[in-house]
Amino acid sequence: MKKIPDVFHGLPIKRKLMAMIMATTLTALLLVSVVSVIYYVAEARRDMVHDLQMKSGIIGNRSAAAILYDDRKLAKEKLNAFSEKSAIEISCIYLPSGEIFAFFSVRRDENPCPKAPEYGHFFSKNSLKLYQNIIVNNERIGSVYIESNLSEINGNLLRYGLYVILLFFIVTVISYFISSKLQKVISDPISHLVDTTKAISGSGNYSFRAVKASDDELGVLVDAFNRMLTQIQERDKALHYAKSDLEKRVQERTRDLEEAKEAAEFANQAKSEFLANMSHELRTPMHAILSFSNFGAESIVSKTNEEELLHYFSRIRDSGTRLLSLVNNLLDLSKLESGKMDFAMKKGNLEKTVHSVIGELQALIRAKNLLIIVNPPADPPIATFDQLRMVQVIYNLLSNAIKFSPEGKKITVSIDSASAYDSAAKEKLPGLAVSVKDEGIGIPPGELGKVFDKFFQSSKTKTGAGGTGLGLAICMEIIKEHHGRIWAENNQEGGATFTFVIPKEQEDKKDAAA
Repeated sequence: MKKIPDVFHGLPIKRKLMAMIMATTLTALLLVSVVSVIYYVAEARRDMVHDLQMKSGIIGNRSAAAILYDDRKLAKEKLNAFSEKSAIEISCIYLPSGEIFAFFSVRRDENPCPKAPEYGHFFSKNSLKLYQNIIVNNERIGSVYIESNLSEINGNLLRYGLYVILLFFIVTVISYFISSKLQKVISDPISHLVDTTKAISGSGNYSFRAVKASDDELGVLVDAFNRMLTQIQERDKALHYAKSDLEKRVQERTRDLEEAKEAAEFANQAKSEFLANMSHELRTPMHAILSFSNFGAESIVSKTNEEELLHYFSRIRDSGTRLLSLVNNLLDLSKLESGKMDFAMKKGNLEKTVHSVIGELQALIRAKNLLIIVNPPADPPIATFDQLRMVQVIYNLLSNAIKFSPEGKKITVSIDSASAYDSAAKEKLPGLAVSVKDEGIGIPPGELGKVFDKFFQSSKTKTGAGGTGLGLAICMEIIKEHHGRIWAENNQEGGATFTFVIPKEQEDKKDAAA
C-alpha cells in the first residue's frame, strides 16, 4: 500500500493544493458532524428522559384514585388510554408492597413487568426504562414503571445522518470549486515560473524574465530567479564577446574561405533569382498560347471539315491552362511563404462570395449533374477578409469537391457566423466558418494531416483525377494570413468535409506595413 506522500509525489502542485484544502475542510466538517451527532444523541436522550418522567407523573396522577380505591380495571384503562398513543411498549403500576397492580404491554407476554425494577432511568440497546414513585399527600402509594422504544430517536438520528451525508457531499463540491479557485493564488505564480524556466531552457534566451505577482515568499523567489537570470545573461554576453573575438581572428586567417563562401551564396542567390524570373517569363508565353488557341478554335468552329484541328487547338488550350495554373500556384505559394503577397482586408459578406464562386463553377456542376446546397447562417456572415484570396480558397475547395464527387451526388456548403468544431483537435473555434461537404471518395485516415502539404496527392487521387498538390497548400497559407485555421475530416456516411474558420475582424496588412 502506498504512503500518502508517495501518492502526492507525482501530482501537479495545483492538485496538491486542492487536495490539502479539501482534506482540511472535509476533516473539519467530519469532526463537527461527529460532535454534532454526539451532542444530538445526548440532548435527544435527555429530552426523552424528561418526557418520560412527565408521562410517568401523569400516569401516577391518573392512577392514584384507582390505587386508593383498589380499582384495577380503572387503572388498566388509564394505562391503555395513555400508552397506546405513544412509543411506550410497557407500563406497569406497583403497590408499595411491590405487587403488580395493573400493566399495559404491546407484547404478548403474560406479565412483562419486572419484579424489582431499579429506581431511576437507564438506556438499553433499544429502549429507555424508567421507574419512579407515585406520591399523594407526601405519602408513597405506589410506583410506575415505563419502558419506551427508541424509534423516534433512531429515526431522527437516521435523518440527521442523511442530512450530514448530503451536507458532506455539498461541502465537497463547494470545497472543490473554492479550492480550484484559491489554489491559483499559489500555483499560477509557480506555474508561470516553471513555464519561464522551460522557455529559457528550450530557447537558450536568458532575456526572459518571470513576472512578479505578489510580495510574499513567491515574490522573493521570483526576484531571486530574475537576478540569477541577469547574472547568467551577463556571463553569456561576456562569453559571446569572447566568441566573437575568436571568430574575428579565425575570419582573418580564413579570408579566402569566406570569399569562396560569399561567392557560393551569390551563386545561390543568382539561381533563386533566375528561377523566379523564369517563372515570370513562363507566364507570358502561356498567355500567348491560350490567346492564339482560343482564336484558332473560334475560327475553326464554323468549318465542318476541321474537327481534328479543332481538337488539337483545344488540347493546346487545356494544356496551356493547366500549365498557367501551375505557374500561378507556384508564384502564389512563393509569395505567401516569403510574405510578399499583398492582402486587401475589407469587410464583406462571405455568403455572397460563396454564391459568386458557385456561379463560376456552374458548368462543371451541370456537367456532373451535382446538387449544390448552401446552408446560410442565422446572422449575416460579415467579416474582414481579402475578397480575391477568399474566392481562391472557396474555389479550390469547391472544385476539389466537384472533382471527387460521383455524378448525381450532393455537395453541401455550410456557413456559420459564430464558430466551428475541429474534431481532430477537439476544440471549438470562434469566428466565421465555412465548410464544404461532399459525398465522394473521402481521404485515407493516415493522410488527413498531409493533404495541405505542398505537392502532396492522396493515394485515392492518383487514378486520373488530376491535380498538382498546390491548391490546398495555398488555401492553408491564405487562411493562416487571415489568422484562421483550415482542416479536413472524413464523413461517417462517406466523402470528406473541408472547413476553415477566420476571425470576424482582421488587421489591414497594407496599413500595418505602412
